[in-house]
Amino acid sequence: MKLKITSYTHEQLMRTIKCLNENELHILSMFKYRIHGKYTYTYISAGSKNINTVYRNVLAVFSKIGSIFNVDLSKAVKIGAREIIIYNQDVVNMVKQLQKMIREGR
Repeated sequence: MKLKITSYTHEQLMRTIKCLNENELHILSMFKYRIHGKYTYTYISAGSKNINTVYRNVLAVFSKIGSIFNVDLSKAVKIGAREIIIYNQDVVNMVKQLQKMIREGR
């Protein structure tokens, strides 16, 4: 499986949301965004005591999403100082789309 995911349909995103349970949807909705120059990255703040637990949970969610798209998204998930970070712009854009659909209640 490769990491690049540039095209996905509305139906694929809907199927992804339907495959995720409430905890996994909550993890997706926790992501925040920072802009650095022309790049946007997404992150979840986590204290130093529970960063490994949060990392494992995020990794599980992205492995599940990746299996739907046949892409290894877990490689995009990184551990920062006190946060879980995703720099890959394709994955960041997909998270934005999924969050938008979750907020709209689709």
